[in-house]
Amino acid sequence: MPNYIWYFSLVFISIIIFIFTLKSTKDIRKNLSVYFFAAGLSFFGEFIVFILLDSYTYNPEVFQGLWQNNIFGSIISQGIFIPTILMAILAFQLKTKWVLLIISIVALIEEAFLLLRIYEHHWWETWYTTALLLLGSFIMKWWKRRLNNRSTANQFITIFMLLNTIFHPVSYFLTTVYHLKWYTPGLFDSIYKDHIIFNTLLGIIISIPVTVIILFSYNYFTLIIFAIIKVLFDYLLINKGILHVVDFKLVIATTILMIIIISVVKRASDLLFQWRDDFY
Repeated sequence: MPNYIWYFSLVFISIIIFIFTLKSTKDIRKNLSVYFFAAGLSFFGEFIVFILLDSYTYNPEVFQGLWQNNIFGSIISQGIFIPTILMAILAFQLKTKWVLLIISIVALIEEAFLLLRIYEHHWWETWYTTALLLLGSFIMKWWKRRLNNRSTANQFITIFMLLNTIFHPVSYFLTTVYHLKWYTPGLFDSIYKDHIIFNTLLGIIISIPVTVIILFSYNYFTLIIFAIIKVLFDYLLINKGILHVVDFKLVIATTILMIIIISVVKRASDLLFQWRDDFY
């Protein structure tokens, strides 16, 4: 059986759990907020453990390149599957014994992937995953309680996490898969690691002012100013030999795409943070 079938099986399972959870619980907006926070948390953890520390290798065999497959597998595992599991645990308010059972099942899935040789540990151990998932479930419970506080900080963090959840997969397909643009800051010997780390850090940094725009200054004038700065910044990176694009029109296109994403996230945040009593 092709490797990618097993990875897409995780996507299928995640979709079923996601839909079932939202249909079976009342706090849809709060559960979505939890999901976005979990996805963002998984992303930052994966960036440190997987990208920076080279902990393991994903091998879905969807693409020919190692890094393309690696990032694709990471998106499925940490961007879809794990956040869905954490959201379900919180949504159904499962007792500790059920949480431990679910985490054990996830550990068994990881071991199965190892046996099938569609996933490989470098220095990582399965029990690390188990421990982090247990820690993650406690962090998510803490975050869900924080959502009862109608603070700007909670909205900021949720929107920031949501932006990173969207920005990085989109950037991945534009750069790593289709090679429409590429970063070469010269920080690492590996051109793939050099690109991915710089691209990721840039996305994280950009998410901060974008979150501020969405929360405090979402209007046509601000979006136009942001678009101009984005184009000028990319132009500067191109002149410095850090950013490479197949055509400068791509800079315009990606800027427009970013404005669309900002608009979508703004709409999503308005829906998520309609402060009604039933949110709590």
